[in-house]
Amino acid sequence: MSSPQFPIAPGPWHLEGEVYWMLLKPMKTLPAGAYAPLEQPKDDDPHEKTNRYLGGQGIVWIVRYASSPVGPYDELMYQPGDFPTPSGGKSTRITRLYVSSHDTTFNGRRNWNVAKHLAKFSFTPQGSNRTLVEVFDYTEDPKVDAPFFAAIATAQRFLPALPFSTRWLGLEPMVHPPIPAGPKDKPEEVGTTEWAGVDFELHGRIKLAWFEPAPLRAGGKIPPGAYSDGVGFPQIEIRSFGVWFTPGVCLEFGAPLPVEGASPVNDN
Repeated sequence: MSSPQFPIAPGPWHLEGEVYWMLLKPMKTLPAGAYAPLEQPKDDDPHEKTNRYLGGQGIVWIVRYASSPVGPYDELMYQPGDFPTPSGGKSTRITRLYVSSHDTTFNGRRNWNVAKHLAKFSFTPQGSNRTLVEVFDYTEDPKVDAPFFAAIATAQRFLPALPFSTRWLGLEPMVHPPIPAGPKDKPEEVGTTEWAGVDFELHGRIKLAWFEPAPLRAGGKIPPGAYSDGVGFPQIEIRSFGVWFTPGVCLEFGAPLPVEGASPVNDN
């Protein structure tokens, strides 16, 4: 899993930036697009039992990392809720994630089995407290200008930001199964053979936030009133409010943890 093209940055990681949480409404099943095609579980998946969705609080993360061990980058993450772990417990899991950097794609997959893929991001101010967030396929073709995800984020303005840490929620480490390697023309998409856990924390200051679908683009992929196209990213239903972690929030991702009861799979 080494590569001369990308710097190796093992965990733990300390990052700083700005984070939006879109809180998902309860779901009984995962929607289409919850996985990228590369990581979509197969019928003969040896981890079939641990791929069963258990519900729980799902979150879409929109992140602008101002600093990380591999430099600044942007991120869109789908964390739908809980899945079984090999030991018989349950844990939250990230099933689909986009980033704007080759280096973090490589290291996120290598370190924690996080199924990162490349995308292009646009953040356009719409006023003092509103931001249009758009995420596009990663391509050099300038004609591709229709996002597969778009939302307007509005941060609460007048009340002061309050201190907060996810440690207060008593969250257990996330647990991720091994992931397959991508095609040869995407060397950053490395595969893994072992399960990996990751202990994480956000601490900083928060305010309430609200989200609304972005105006439709001509020739766009996203249906009216939706946040995503259901292919590049799953269509989502969100709660009436979300959370904004103000710039300067710290994110800590621990070194990869062994996973109790897990067994390796053949390298992909």
